[in-house]
Amino acid sequence: GKTTDDHFALVRAGALAAGEALGAEVSYNAPDTQNEGDRQLNLLQQAISNQADAIGLAPQDGIQDGAPLVLEQNSSIPFVIFDTPLPGSDIPLTTIASDNKGIGAHVAEEMSKVLGGKGKVAMVTNGILGTAAERRDGFTEWLAANAPDIEVVAIQDGESDPAKSRDKAQGILQANPDLDAMVGTSNYSTIAIADEVASRGAKAKVFGVDADPD
Repeated sequence: GKTTDDHFALVRAGALAAGEALGAEVSYNAPDTQNEGDRQLNLLQQAISNQADAIGLAPQDGIQDGAPLVLEQNSSIPFVIFDTPLPGSDIPLTTIASDNKGIGAHVAEEMSKVLGGKGKVAMVTNGILGTAAERRDGFTEWLAANAPDIEVVAIQDGESDPAKSRDKAQGILQANPDLDAMVGTSNYSTIAIADEVASRGAKAKVFGVDADPD
């Protein structure tokens, strides 16, 4: 997870409440952003060194290469993966995650209805692996199978960073002023897209995933 995020604030609150109810001590540790896989891997190793009795992990981009080996080397510890699957490991007891490909497909379907099945669209993702990749692939695969007259002219990674996401949206809109729609795969990219579209008075309709007060 991360420390500054409404979603993971709820995750943290739920974990602490469950620990209190069950008489377990829960330690919540996370990087500041969702693109610090190296730091998250260090936090995972720290939790193991601290002899945690069980570990829950929400994998970030960048941890997928190192984490499976760490889990394999410490397979006596019960691991639970949540929020984002961890490919390459059968050590976790279970994985708790949304159907992210289905979410991406649903966004594509709803967008296609609004656009009448044709037009030029672009996407700003919140990463290139895990949840973001599944939402991206679900989106593009649904369009390829069901809306051949919708052209995806650009897919760029905003790295779960509002400023970077807005820069990507700005570049896409500059290169494609006739864009019919833009899609964000997270609250960060969606809000950034919406802000950039509004500031330009662009005609592009905005579609996105994840709830956010903004």
